[in-house]
Amino acid sequence: MFSKFSSLGSEIFTASGSSEIGVIFIGELLLFLIFFALEFLLVLIASGAVGNLIDRVSLGYVVDFFYFKLLDFPIFNVADIYVTVGTALLVIFILFYYKEEDFNFIKFKVKNNNL
Repeated sequence: MFSKFSSLGSEIFTASGSSEIGVIFIGELLLFLIFFALEFLLVLIASGAVGNLIDRVSLGYVVDFFYFKLLDFPIFNVADIYVTVGTALLVIFILFYYKEEDFNFIKFKVKNNNL
């Protein structure tokens, strides 16, 4: 009735469940890391756009405050930096880092109904 290995079944079940959760967690983490740069750059661009929009709506114009006297360069603000750097890095990442297979989730499947 009582044996040395009576609780072994529940321990195996627990270990099996833990390993499945670990595999799912690692898969989700890898997926997160693959698209982290893309998400970060999109947030960077959006935050710059919202910053300029807030200035435009509340003041009627965008406040620019960085001016380099040594260079003949336009006056700009932090939101402009976010938009410019975010867009440039996004183009570089899409052209050189991401592959077409990374964006397969965007493609729509069209059924071909030959009647």
